[in-house]
Amino acid sequence: MTTCTTPDCGMEANLYICNQCINDLQAWINKVPDMMQELLITMGNLDNMRPTRNEGGNGTSTDPREPVNDHLLDLRTSLRIWENQNAEQLAHDQYAGGFINLLAKILKRAEHAIDLPEDEPQPDHEAIRERVKEIAPPMPTRQLVPWLRTNAKLTIKAKDIRNWASRGKLHPVEREPQPTYWPHEVVQAHKETRNQ
Repeated sequence: MTTCTTPDCGMEANLYICNQCINDLQAWINKVPDMMQELLITMGNLDNMRPTRNEGGNGTSTDPREPVNDHLLDLRTSLRIWENQNAEQLAHDQYAGGFINLLAKILKRAEHAIDLPEDEPQPDHEAIRERVKEIAPPMPTRQLVPWLRTNAKLTIKAKDIRNWASRGKLHPVEREPQPTYWPHEVVQAHKETRNQ
């Protein structure tokens, strides 16, 4: 007998996780096929709603529509590895203690992606970045945060900018007397962070 490796469980177990956690994991696994189907339906609905590009002169492009939502596709890919899994067999894996939380997070992200209201517009990061690049000089964080809120309609915290800079996602244009950043680079870092 050993202790279950699932965080905050602590029950005795014969394998890496206890029987209760095996049952909980199987319950999460059983949700995967339905969630994958829901994601597929959502991807199809979004693709049908996406307008063709206007090429000017009141004509539309004959190019194919833009590719499907990468975020939804990534979620389906993440869920695919859980399809047809057996929790009792997974309990033999030394990392089984983290499986419940991992799968629960993926499923919750998928539910959130499906439940987003269609009328809630998602920011077009590329268009914002290009617009900001042309009109905004580098500025310190205390000016940049309200400027982005007003002009780019993005709510970004000063702490986020400092974190991105410390992780190397942003590089200050000037360091003295205080760091300044290009707004379009901050928008790009925000986009990359959201897509993770």
